[in-house]
Amino acid sequence: MHVLRQVSDYAFRCLVCLSRRGEGHVESTARLASMAALPEAFLRKILQKLARAGIVRSVSGVKGGFHLSLAPEKITALMVVEAVQGPVAISRCFLGKDRCLNQTTCDLRSKLTRMQKDLEELLQTTTIRDLAERAPHDRSARARSSAAGGERNCLLTA
Repeated sequence: MHVLRQVSDYAFRCLVCLSRRGEGHVESTARLASMAALPEAFLRKILQKLARAGIVRSVSGVKGGFHLSLAPEKITALMVVEAVQGPVAISRCFLGKDRCLNQTTCDLRSKLTRMQKDLEELLQTTTIRDLAERAPHDRSARARSSAAGGERNCLLTA
């Protein structure tokens, strides 16, 4: 089970790149995909979800693309995850879709409830600004890419 899926990782990487470009800076999907080393088609779908959630704004036209619609310190990890993958739950029990038959007798429920609350709190208190400050820039990859005419890997993820 993945609490945070690949789509969330890609969204974080994209938003960190946008935050590092500066307030109001518009970046094309193709350039963002290149900078964050992400598949462009998948990133396009992610950006649409982020735009629907009000996290980014799209700009039409020749010089169009996307920019953050909120300051990086106002965008929480929880907002991002919920925008691109839906509710965060460490167990099906917390999605509210299925009523657990063992709910009243489950020995794990109190621990899982605490873990769920801790996870939500961590995601709610972590912002894109925090991620941008903590994620090291991959200078060697950027240098190689710049020499080849592009700018890739605005953050090191592996």
